[in-house]
Amino acid sequence: MNKVPTQDHPPTAYSVNGKVAIVTGAGSGISHSLTRILLQQGCSVVMADLTLRPEAERTLEEASAVTGVNGKPSAVFQKTDVLDWTQLQALFDKTLETYGVYNTYAVNLMGPIRLAQIALNYWFYHPDAEMNFDGNLVWLSSVCGYVHLMQSPLYFSSKAAMNSMVKCLSPLRRMFGIRNAAICPGPVKTPIFDAEYCKGQLLPTDISLTPEQAAEEAYKVMTEPQFGDGNIVEVVAAPGELPEEPVAVRVRENFLEALYPNPPLEGNHFIEEEQKFIAMLKQLVYVG
Repeated sequence: MNKVPTQDHPPTAYSVNGKVAIVTGAGSGISHSLTRILLQQGCSVVMADLTLRPEAERTLEEASAVTGVNGKPSAVFQKTDVLDWTQLQALFDKTLETYGVYNTYAVNLMGPIRLAQIALNYWFYHPDAEMNFDGNLVWLSSVCGYVHLMQSPLYFSSKAAMNSMVKCLSPLRRMFGIRNAAICPGPVKTPIFDAEYCKGQLLPTDISLTPEQAAEEAYKVMTEPQFGDGNIVEVVAAPGELPEEPVAVRVRENFLEALYPNPPLEGNHFIEEEQKFIAMLKQLVYVG
C-alpha cells in the first residue's frame, strides 16, 4: 500500500452525509429507527436482516425513490443471516457492488465480530482505500453485558463479549482514524417482546426506551467527537422528574476499566507485548 504513517488522529465529529452504512437488524426495532435517522441525515443504507417488518418495508420503499451515493437508491435491502459468514461477506460485497465506495462505512453490528473483521480488513488493505481512514464501527450491545440474570446466560454473556471486543479495539481511532464504540441500551420496547417466548418480560407499565430514543443516542455515539475510542455508552429509561416528563433518558459512559486489577498485574510483560503488537500493526498497514 506504501502509505505514509500519520500522526495520531484527534477526536473529531463524524458526518454521515454522503456516506454508506451497513445496518444489520434493520428490519425492526432500534436498527430500523437508526436506519431512518441515517437516511434523514443524507446517508445511504444497506438494510440487512432476515426479513423486514411492514414499517421497514415502507422505509425501504420511500428511500428507494431517493437518490443516494453514486446515483443509486439511498437504501437497498440484502437478506442476511448474521450467523452465516458467507452471507456476511455477501452483504459487504453487495455494498461495494451497489455504491462503489471504499472507505466510508458506518457499520451497526448485531452479530458482529465477523462483519467487523471483514470491514477492518477492507479498510486496511484495499488498494483503492484512501490514506486517511474514515471507518466507523458502532456496536449495538446492551446493559446485559454487565448485568447478570440466570434466565438468559447465553444472551448476557454474548453482550459481555461484545463489550470486551469494543474495549480491545479502543486504539483504532488514535492509530488509524477508525471510530469504534458501543451503545448499551436498557429495556427497549421493540417487537421482540411481542413474541411468545418473550411475553411478560416487558410489561406495558414498565419504564422502557422507545426504539427511536435508543437510535437517537446510537447516532450521537456514531457522530459526536467525544465517542469512537472504545466507549461503552449506557442508555436507559428512568422515571422523569416532572409530570410532563414521565420517562427520562439517562446516558452515561460505563468505564469498564474500573474493573481492572488494582494494583495492576505485576511480574509480567502484557503491556510491553501490546505495544509491540501496535507497532507491528502500524507497520503492516502503512507500509503494506
